[in-house]
Amino acid sequence: MFKKAFQKFATLPYGVKVASAGWLAFSATHLTLSHPPVREKMIDFCGNQTNFRIIYGTIATAIAGTTVLLYSRTPPSLRGKIVHNLYRRRNDTQSSSIGFRASVLLQAVGAFFVTDSYVTAYRNPLAMTDSEPKDPRSIRRMYQIAGLQRITRHHEFFGYVFFALGSMLANNRVGDMILYGFIPVFTAAGIIHQEYRLRQTKPAFYFEDTSIIPFQAVLEGKQSLTKALFEVSPASYAATFCVISMMFFWP
Repeated sequence: MFKKAFQKFATLPYGVKVASAGWLAFSATHLTLSHPPVREKMIDFCGNQTNFRIIYGTIATAIAGTTVLLYSRTPPSLRGKIVHNLYRRRNDTQSSSIGFRASVLLQAVGAFFVTDSYVTAYRNPLAMTDSEPKDPRSIRRMYQIAGLQRITRHHEFFGYVFFALGSMLANNRVGDMILYGFIPVFTAAGIIHQEYRLRQTKPAFYFEDTSIIPFQAVLEGKQSLTKALFEVSPASYAATFCVISMMFFWP
């Protein structure tokens, strides 16, 4: 069975193989190191949680970065068949198509969410640094909901999802669908995993006043979109502007 699967895999276009193999390697290492028994042993081995997170993040970045780099250098003809033409209709200019506008909007929002999650790392459950309060009296202040947390408590994860969906509109081959389509699928697993971990440490009000699904808490009247945007730091907006400029206007 494995021999037949390998033979079938070998016949796939080069770009499809790169995207598939890269994400399989990413999933295997990520899920293994995230498994609680393995994670605890690794933390003990590394000395503390921060060191473990640095190693964990380095491995993930190396695999994902290598996959994206190799795929970006793959000619379109080696990325598999065309599966849609939503980015540019036959009778439309590129900039007037709905697919183009939706792609730009999704990628821009994704860049905003991810960039803010790094600028304000203390609000990000995926941050590399420990952010748990040492003084019980500071718990409510530490977990005060602000900024993009009012939209979703997993804004970095959903930033990747928005960016991936926008990229799936902008790119239309089988390899593209695998490369970018993997991100929302793996993100769903990541959110489930993070929710389990967060509920072991964060207070109940944090979950009562926020939502997993973006904008759910806003629509339910628990949070304000205006407050969320006003509470985002100027540094986040500046960094996002730089990131978006490089994404869309870099030669």
